[in-house]
Amino acid sequence: MGREEYLERLRRALAGRMAAEEVERTVAYYAACLDEAGPEGEEARMADWGTPEELGARLLDDLGRKTLSPRGRKLLWGAIAGVLVLSAALWLVRLRPWAAPSGDRGSSDLTEPFTAVDVDLDWGNVTLRQEGDLCRCETDWTGADYTINAWVEKGVLRVEGRQRGGLHLDWSDDHTAQVTITVPEGASLTALEVTNDAGDVVLTGGAEGLSVGPLTVESDMGSVTVERLTAEESDFTLDLGELTVSDCVLGDTQAENSSGGVTLTDSRAGELFCALDLGDLRLERVTGASADLAADLGNITVKDGTLTGGTVTCDGGEVELSGGLSGVWEVTNSMGSIAFDTTTSGWVYDLEVDLGGITLNGADQGTRAAGGSGSHQLTAYSDLGDVNVTFG
Repeated sequence: MGREEYLERLRRALAGRMAAEEVERTVAYYAACLDEAGPEGEEARMADWGTPEELGARLLDDLGRKTLSPRGRKLLWGAIAGVLVLSAALWLVRLRPWAAPSGDRGSSDLTEPFTAVDVDLDWGNVTLRQEGDLCRCETDWTGADYTINAWVEKGVLRVEGRQRGGLHLDWSDDHTAQVTITVPEGASLTALEVTNDAGDVVLTGGAEGLSVGPLTVESDMGSVTVERLTAEESDFTLDLGELTVSDCVLGDTQAENSSGGVTLTDSRAGELFCALDLGDLRLERVTGASADLAADLGNITVKDGTLTGGTVTCDGGEVELSGGLSGVWEVTNSMGSIAFDTTTSGWVYDLEVDLGGITLNGADQGTRAAGGSGSHQLTAYSDLGDVNVTFG
């Protein structure tokens, strides 16, 4: 039997028993496995799988036995509830007949010195930058029943944007809000906290970087970009948007995103915790202590990382980890492959797959491999996908 016939029979065996997109994804995975085996090895690979109908039956049986973890169920229902709440809010925003007439606008320019920043907006964009030699806070907004106030209290710059009477914007009119905070070159902050219900947040240090003490950012809807900051500890919480961090020293770091990606590049962290419901997690040239990385639906990538141990959990996506990885690692993937490539030598390993294959330093290992010696340890398990490991 040729590969095309095998894959078509597998497609027919799965059709109608799982979602059409999952059928195509599964068939594409096995096609890629045959590509990897090459013309000389694909017959043996198909023989290992059994007939297309037998393989399909195993896949369906495995799918039927899988249930969401308690955490997965909680996150799923949380995401559904979030979508329903957001939909209801947007419906009220669009239809509410008692919205005040548009045209309200205002601005302010505050130049009083401050040593900490606390921003809390119902909506609007926030920009913090480091330049010049003057502390400054500029605000500008246009929108019915919306006001932004800025003042300094005991050395803390406080910025508050509130929609009077609740959220009742008329989206047919122009509603904008911008807060721009300037910190002088050479200065530092004892704390930086930004809470924004809707709008983008951009925090940028100067050429030498900006020290901010503890860093906390919460965003319900909008992107968050952080560059050249040094924080004692960092906490990022996003519901809908992208988090991008570069050239930062973050201390112990927690990043959570319900719908959107998280990208960290050229940065240092202490203990690192990242959890995503829907989106890709990417760490590139990141140095840190141990890492706890999780994605319910999305890829997890660590490229050229220097991390001393970690736990990686992926429910649907590809896991690729590379760099100067050391310590104790536990990697699991429910649906997708695992690639672990480290320059460090001296590993004890325990590798297993249900449906897929294992390669260790380029050599095929079947579906289970354990052994090695040294001070580092890797445990990797994939339900549906290959495990490829390269030790230094």
